Amino acid sequence: MNVWLARRGKFMTLALLAALLVQLWAPARAWGEGACPGPSDEFAGGDGSEECPYLIATPDHLSNVRNYYD
Repeated sequence: MNVWLARRGKFMTLALLAALLVQLWAPARAWGEGACPGPSDEFAGGDGSEECPYLIATPDHLSNVRNYYD
């Protein structure tokens, strides 16, 4: 039984690591390099469109959303 639990633990660790890598890699791959505007004074990136949403990294960025309701 202990061998089975050890193998199960290794499998779960690898599965979670693979899922994490996909979560980190897929958005970067979808946007590609230079596809969305980079950081500006108001946001950490993006143009507010569905394809390139505003990126918020600081409380000031979040506060700037109120200037762009549409």
